[in-house]
Amino acid sequence: MNLFAGEVVETIPQTIGREDAAKTAFTVSAKSTDKKVASVSNIGKVTAKKAGTAVITAKLGTVSTKIQIKVTK
Repeated sequence: MNLFAGEVVETIPQTIGREDAAKTAFTVSAKSTDKKVASVSNIGKVTAKKAGTAVITAKLGTVSTKIQIKVTK
């Protein structure tokens, strides 16, 4: 996923599925490999901060997915 610095997008519902998240008692968690490039909230909102690449990992119970984020100026 390519983003511009300052851009904010919602990722978890797109990758895991909003319906799946709503039907489960599991907590959604998410993390970034480089919070200086892109941070992510536990509700899946990714904030692009500065140029570079980070990988966002989202987890819902036993299901997980990874998204590579490339941030440009």
